[in-house]
Amino acid sequence: RNADEAGQKIIESPAQAIDALTFSQSHFSELALERHLLKNTSSPEQYEAAMRAVMACPELVINDDDERGIQFTSQSIVSIEKRLTERAERMSATTGPAVSAQEQQSIIDATPFNRGQREGFELLCSGKQLAVVNGAAGTGKSFVLAAMRKAYEKEGFTVYGAILQGKTAEDLQRDSGIQ
Repeated sequence: RNADEAGQKIIESPAQAIDALTFSQSHFSELALERHLLKNTSSPEQYEAAMRAVMACPELVINDDDERGIQFTSQSIVSIEKRLTERAERMSATTGPAVSAQEQQSIIDATPFNRGQREGFELLCSGKQLAVVNGAAGTGKSFVLAAMRKAYEKEGFTVYGAILQGKTAEDLQRDSGIQ
């Protein structure tokens, strides 16, 4: 019965299914869509009706140029990504306040960074308005961000994060203390 009700909601408001699929990642695969619909429909007929509704939804954006195969996202995510890209282009040409060398060294001395983490920390504290720290899961990005937040807060700043996905935002706050 729950799947039947969920399936009917998807048919009536397919944008809700797209929102659910983009909650934890900005793009999703055809397989992820199929799994979501299978889990939230009660019959093959309802599944097909839900799939038709999602595929016809104006909120759905289809990217068939992705090397991973067909990928989907939402108009909302595309709009956010566009605004972020425009802002990043403006920010890349400017600098702002940096953490003092003394405060950076104090944090470095008290924190067991590996070489890559230390480089990331120094980059984030350098005053660049835009800095990218990239790494695989479990490599210490949140650890570095927590140290960066601590350094800026000791200098009197408040640090805020900007994340597209809700789950990632929750993880950022939990793991680094950044709101």
